[in-house]
Amino acid sequence: DAKTFHNTDLALALFWWLHHNEMPVIAGVEDVAVEPKTSVEFNGSGCYDPDGEIASYLWEFDDGEVYTDELFTRRYSSSANQIVTLTVTDTESGISKLVFHVNVSFAPEVWIEADKDSVRTLEQIRFTGTGEDPDGEVETYLWDWGDGTTGDGDKAAHSWSSAGNGTYTVTLTAIDDMGVPG
Repeated sequence: DAKTFHNTDLALALFWWLHHNEMPVIAGVEDVAVEPKTSVEFNGSGCYDPDGEIASYLWEFDDGEVYTDELFTRRYSSSANQIVTLTVTDTESGISKLVFHVNVSFAPEVWIEADKDSVRTLEQIRFTGTGEDPDGEVETYLWDWGDGTTGDGDKAAHSWSSAGNGTYTVTLTAIDDMGVPG
């Protein structure tokens, strides 16, 4: 059962083969969370074109700023939640776009209170975490108990199953509404 190809089929296949262009791939670009007065590096060097070369980069910021370099640095002086669109064009006019966010926010400050100063093995101690964010709200509290286990929430309790070296360091990280840890 042989298939019959017509001249138009061959012409369409040849046209597709000659004019097929794989779109560029945007890689290595993702959301960023930083504190004010921080410089952010924008780097498109992870982008590539599977069947050619990258011809141009266009970084458009929602404040009207535009950059066309593959790599540049931008400084943020105050809190902001900025939307950035990266458009990458290849030498065959193929276009790929990626929208991502730059969240500029002061890190929250955090305090820990405990109901005891010391405990014996397997004795529970209760902790309260308090956070303050100068430009937003604390949304998440993450505890590291210093023994390889973790917890979450502004109130938590923990006990250690062994004396270890006699001291465990408890760490509390507060994450604000813009994703910045403190």
